[in-house]
Amino acid sequence: MVYNNIHIEAKEIFSMSAYQTKYHIKVDGKRTMITVDNYLSKMYAAKLNIEGVENGQQSPELRAAIQKLVDDRPMDSHVSQHVRMSMLFQVAQPKLVAAAIKQTEMEL
Repeated sequence: MVYNNIHIEAKEIFSMSAYQTKYHIKVDGKRTMITVDNYLSKMYAAKLNIEGVENGQQSPELRAAIQKLVDDRPMDSHVSQHVRMSMLFQVAQPKLVAAAIKQTEMEL
């Protein structure tokens, strides 16, 4: 598979270790766990200039950044969904984010 002139082996994309990483966080003072797609984690880490993010491995810096997203969320939001949406909106091109929001508003 080639994506933006980058050759990626299909087995790398679809291997079990390539799916999600579990992050231990605190929600309202209680310890819990969320899962985030590894590619989204890596893109978010790159956006924040955090190095050393590996499939299935927690980076302390990335976990702290995710914890900040949790702490800054609206109180009535679903934690995992809010974290993934926030990460995606920060790594996606603003034009794509605006188009997705507009499409969602039209569907409501």
